[in-house]
Amino acid sequence: MANLYGQYVWLIDTIRSAGRITKAEIDRRWAKSSLNEKREATYPLRSFHRHKEAIREIFGLIIGCDLSGGYVYYISNFDDLASDGYRSHLLKSLEFSNQLLDNTTDIRRRILFEPLNDGSEHLAAIFSAMRDKLALQITYRSEFGKDPMEVVPYCLKEKNFIWYLAAKKLHGSGLVETEVIKLPELESVVISATKASMPRHFNGEIFFNSYFGQIEKSNVPKLRAPKDDKLAKTKSVKPAKSDKTKQKNAPVIEQLSLF
Repeated sequence: MANLYGQYVWLIDTIRSAGRITKAEIDRRWAKSSLNEKREATYPLRSFHRHKEAIREIFGLIIGCDLSGGYVYYISNFDDLASDGYRSHLLKSLEFSNQLLDNTTDIRRRILFEPLNDGSEHLAAIFSAMRDKLALQITYRSEFGKDPMEVVPYCLKEKNFIWYLAAKKLHGSGLVETEVIKLPELESVVISATKASMPRHFNGEIFFNSYFGQIEKSNVPKLRAPKDDKLAKTKSVKPAKSDKTKQKNAPVIEQLSLF
């Protein structure tokens, strides 16, 4: 199945990069591709038409054919993908993976990555809980030790190669403030039997914009008002000792309630 998705993405990228391309040129490129495990001389015609239909269903992309130009293929609605962030992100990620796999070992050694520590190993469980409207039993690590809790997953955000989860902590009689959980700090994630779902009024885009906005503002140096507008120069003020202590002891899970 992984190789099949790889073929879908390869076909999309091949047609998109060319703009307009004949079946003969697709065949020529497929014969040289490392994804062509069977070493086929052409992209089989029956598979080609099946894959076109699968691409339409999965990615919403329509591969058109210009008969007047001698069976020239093109993607008729690629620009529409920009308005669908989920599909666009998925396709770009798969395209990049395909390009790495489709190049020689020498080229791959020249593509350098940061060590992976984004918490993505927990995504499958979180996706499932969000889809099935269930809570999560999580344990996160902090300087104070390991803290288990039950949360309702609202939405996920990736920023600077780190995944963040906006969630409500279940506590006794009900929910408490919306919290932002950094996935790399999670010790364990288990799907709970507790039924839960995101409220209709919750807007993840607004929530995370406010959250990261607060972080950026907190890093801006504060300015001391000049005593004399003509003589005094603006100087930055060092954070108070109490503020430093508070920042040092801040837990991994940070609260931000908009609702």
